[in-house]
Amino acid sequence: MDQGFFSAIIVLLLVFAMFYAIYRSVRGKKSTNLKRFGWLELFIAYLCIVVPLSLLMGLGKISPVFEKMPALSYLGTFDFLARLILIFASFYIGVCLWKTLKNAVRKAKIFLIALLTFNVFIVRGFYNIAIYRELARTDVSIPASVVVDAFTRDIIGALVSATVAVAWYVYLSRSQRVKELYDTPSVTNEPAIQPVNSRENIS
Repeated sequence: MDQGFFSAIIVLLLVFAMFYAIYRSVRGKKSTNLKRFGWLELFIAYLCIVVPLSLLMGLGKISPVFEKMPALSYLGTFDFLARLILIFASFYIGVCLWKTLKNAVRKAKIFLIALLTFNVFIVRGFYNIAIYRELARTDVSIPASVVVDAFTRDIIGALVSATVAVAWYVYLSRSQRVKELYDTPSVTNEPAIQPVNSRENIS
């Protein structure tokens, strides 16, 4: 138990160190237009805190299943790598939004699509199909009530994931505040071109 506790502490310290390195590596400064409480700040907190925690919790639930099925060990490796990439991408994009960097909104939209694809089509779709096929291949009988309960939870989870992702995507697309912070065209230092007067002064 002590060894597991210290292992968890080491993992948390490593994750914190990586997150801090990402924060320091992203150039830019926090915009003074960011409020302490607002939808944009809530979305940034969602990316930097909620998404990583939910992905880690999902990893803790699905990993024991793959460990008990050696034939699906490749899915366990893929799941770990995919979640790790999504965790750091989520934090990176949150930092980009916090520092109001160019193309931050576009990156956030792409990430929401990737997160939705992973949670709905891969985790609750492909994984379940692979697990049920493996159970059927090993002649393991599953009560109908268990299958129905699992299917219901997957449907509800997929709907929740899709609703959250679509809601944030729509917010990023329609929010006037987001447009003012991230979509303002840059002002160049080039002098304005003066119109040429076709008429010449006749002395």
